[in-house]
Amino acid sequence: MNIGFVNICHNDYVSEFAVNIAKKAVNNLKLMDISIFEFPEPIIDTFYAENAVRELVKQEIDGIIIFLGTWVECSVAMSLIRKIEHLPLCLWSFPMFIEQ
Repeated sequence: MNIGFVNICHNDYVSEFAVNIAKKAVNNLKLMDISIFEFPEPIIDTFYAENAVRELVKQEIDGIIIFLGTWVECSVAMSLIRKIEHLPLCLWSFPMFIEQ
């Protein structure tokens, strides 16, 4: 089974933390022997979302995990979801405030 993974972030909130927490999520999935195709950069607008979908479709994924790395605009998430709505979908996020 091939699973796509995208990190959606708002452009104003992309940070090292948002990128690193998504990488930790991907690494944990890989430790469970899940085949992951990770889109390499955070999705910050509809252009990136459409580009991500094209890349994901090429990988013949069986499902997708949309990781909310920061606050996101609905239009960005929906532009991605509308193109892959035929696939199983997992929406993954974390509490806004995490204890260090």
